[in-house]
Amino acid sequence: MWGYTNDPHHFPNSPTNQISSPTIITPPPLNGVKILEMSGRDSYVLMRAAGNAIYGFGYNVNGQLGNGANAPFSDVVKTVTTGVLAGKTLIQVYCHSSTSFAVSSDGKAFSWGFGGGMFVT
Repeated sequence: MWGYTNDPHHFPNSPTNQISSPTIITPPPLNGVKILEMSGRDSYVLMRAAGNAIYGFGYNVNGQLGNGANAPFSDVVKTVTTGVLAGKTLIQVYCHSSTSFAVSSDGKAFSWGFGGGMFVT
């Protein structure tokens, strides 16, 4: 990843708010994890990984990281995949403003964060 941010929580394990060339992000939760997809917004990022896991970092005051907290994280955290996500194979994640979305292989859509409320379609 690379870019610039005014938010000190946006880049995991980075001493700066600007990364000017592509950089591998490998904080401890991602060691050995195969990332299949990544989606980002101005203030947070979600990553869909092999093994049906979702990881994220960044501004999280509306719970958009889906880890059960409402606080920013500069470290990578794992999204809770219990409850309505239990047993689902997630095939896509998407970040939009302060709401996160996921689609499962059976065609169900899920959301969490601001206005999300883990709805299921």
